[in-house]
Amino acid sequence: MIRYSVTIQRGCFGGCTFCSITEHEGRIIQNRSEDSVVREIEHIRDQAPGFTGQISDLGGPTANMYRIACKDPKIEAACRRPSCVFPGICDNLNTNHSPLVQLYRRARAVPA
Repeated sequence: MIRYSVTIQRGCFGGCTFCSITEHEGRIIQNRSEDSVVREIEHIRDQAPGFTGQISDLGGPTANMYRIACKDPKIEAACRRPSCVFPGICDNLNTNHSPLVQLYRRARAVPA
């Protein structure tokens, strides 16, 4: 499943007690640029042996956090909450998924 998947982000602001992603990748999401992701898709398309034309995943260890971050870098730097989503979604968390949807659309349009 991961052979033809592309990592678009790392980190997690969930802070789940049963998971170590936040501990080893950080609480602040690190995102790849759209151009970098598209270049990797093109590389897979053009050079991966046995590629069938379908990328199995655009994501990372956490779901749907691409380009999601605190609305203010100063607040983010001072924040000590272990989770931005528990027990409720933080008012300072930008939850706009438009950049992720745009990336999905652009990745789908990479011609063969």
